[in-house]
Amino acid sequence: MTGPSSMADPGLNTDSRLVAFYRDRTVLITGSTGFLGYWTVALLRFCGARPIGLSRRDIDCGYRIFAADVRDAQAVTAAVKASKATVVLHLAAQARTRAGQARSTFETNILGTLNVVEAASLVGIPATVVASSSRDPDMPTTDAARRDPYNASKLAAEHIVADYHAEALLADPPRGVALARPAVLVGGADVSSGRLIPDMVARLRAGQEAQPDMPILFRPWQHPLDAAAGMLWLAARLTEQPQGLAPTYNFGLAAHCPRMSAGTLANRLAALWCASAHADADVPAREGFWLDDRRARVDLGWSACWSLDTALGATVEWYRANATGPRAALTEAAGQVLRYCRDAAEAQIAWAAPASA
Repeated sequence: MTGPSSMADPGLNTDSRLVAFYRDRTVLITGSTGFLGYWTVALLRFCGARPIGLSRRDIDCGYRIFAADVRDAQAVTAAVKASKATVVLHLAAQARTRAGQARSTFETNILGTLNVVEAASLVGIPATVVASSSRDPDMPTTDAARRDPYNASKLAAEHIVADYHAEALLADPPRGVALARPAVLVGGADVSSGRLIPDMVARLRAGQEAQPDMPILFRPWQHPLDAAAGMLWLAARLTEQPQGLAPTYNFGLAAHCPRMSAGTLANRLAALWCASAHADADVPAREGFWLDDRRARVDLGWSACWSLDTALGATVEWYRANATGPRAALTEAAGQVLRYCRDAAEAQIAWAAPASA
């Protein structure tokens, strides 16, 4: 996947706190060409920032990319130093483990996290945010899928970040290191086969039913812009006041929110795709997990901006635009970022407040 290579910077006259912090700021993003990276870069470009990516391959994305494998400590340190970034976002991960890939998953997600946070520490980056799994280990669940290499590796990475969080606070001057748990993302620009939304869209395009294999599962579904805004705002706050923040923040569905099953999500996506007046009956949500976002709401003034229905509508809009070509998809993504930021300002979310307030 390529990032938003030609995305314009619309709406910069809206001088929000997020825009004020990131304008002209250099930010290094590992995994910038992935799904969450796509929308994180889009939001950074809206803010007038200078995103720099770190990827295994040198890809033409319209912004600078360092070609480095996160498992290579020397290459990662050299990239962090050369970037001259003041914020590092570690989004890169191996999310799917096929047969025989367990070792690769552990190396990428554990050693890769260690290399990135260690490099940020050596260079003295003021704020480092590491994206983790959407599964909070402190939240109860009956979901047996937690016990796999991906989730095990992400749990190990969380312990690494906790250690560096404590160390960074003792630095002179103190630095901010924190872990962010995004929700399960639902949005455009996810083009990897074997994932929920791309597979549903492929079925709908083929005139088939979009129902997933496990329709009763529920997840803390969320548009990636909600996660991107949370992580960027966390990095901004870490830069300004690292001692006052916790080592971990959840950006996702709170325990009190309605739980939507994958089957219900599929029905609503299908209704939007087919421009139907109504979706099929809801599928009961019986098994899954959620995220408690209380700490993010209290400490950061963050809250999710888009409802799942809004996120699904935006998802359909992006895939339809992408069907006509990459340029149309970029234009659609830029419009969605602008709309999202306007909605966040109307909802009085902390990062979207005027910078002068």
